[in-house]
Amino acid sequence: MPEPLPPNTFTAHTPAWNAYNSCVDLEALASWGAFVQDLDPRIGNPSLEAFMFQNPPEVAGRTLGYALRFAPNDTGRNCVAREVNACNGDIESLAGLAHLYIYGLIRVFRNPKGPTPTITADQSPDVTFDQQANIHKISLITPGAQPTSLRKKLLYRDQYRCVLTGLIDRASLDKAEETPELFPDLASLVAPQAPAVPGELLSDLEVAHIISQSLTDGIGGLSEAATAKLDWASSASAILDRFSGIDIKLLLGGTNLHSAINGFMASLEAHALFDRLDFCLIQARVHSF
Repeated sequence: MPEPLPPNTFTAHTPAWNAYNSCVDLEALASWGAFVQDLDPRIGNPSLEAFMFQNPPEVAGRTLGYALRFAPNDTGRNCVAREVNACNGDIESLAGLAHLYIYGLIRVFRNPKGPTPTITADQSPDVTFDQQANIHKISLITPGAQPTSLRKKLLYRDQYRCVLTGLIDRASLDKAEETPELFPDLASLVAPQAPAVPGELLSDLEVAHIISQSLTDGIGGLSEAATAKLDWASSASAILDRFSGIDIKLLLGGTNLHSAINGFMASLEAHALFDRLDFCLIQARVHSF
């Protein structure tokens, strides 16, 4: 998060205003410093429990601050404000709360196939996100093979097109030429007098997931005190529910990541366009204590 938090524009003395001020104060800390050293003797496994301190205070402060600014609705914003204010300025609790949003909220939308664009070792000399998470046993679970029925449902719903580029699924068009009555959305393209569809308008579409990580696994990495303070955050779904004001399990019909609500058809071309941008995403350097 290279962008510092902008000035506080929330209405003065409201919960959001107070919470944002706490985020700005947290961002301004140079490091966790002596606080972590004081904390270590009180916890059973410092190398694991202090994992929530692997992100520096500026990242923690910006995570919570931008969550306030860009919450999807007032429900989410009020949730963040309430949780930040409930920490009462306690650094350990704020570090734990930011950790939950990073690994419980942001993580579930992370593509398990890897970063975009793909980065090389010389671009990212530090320990990678995956390596660090694996060391501390924080799960990055891929959704597994997509059921055939999901692909069929999404192709039909998305009219056999990539929702990002509009490219037509090549395999579906081939089938429509044989049985046009089964593909009404493509019928006009395969009619006897219709011109051939140019190759550049075709693609091999894939199922893409919106939420691509487990909703049920515990977050882990919190200190004992932060775990007790944030006992409501038992899983990623609990954090999503609280932040969005939506019962994610009810919406998906359980914890099934292969619900049609959680997917769409996409082409590799959309990914390639992003890959051609002259920049890459790398892990921010983590400051030492």
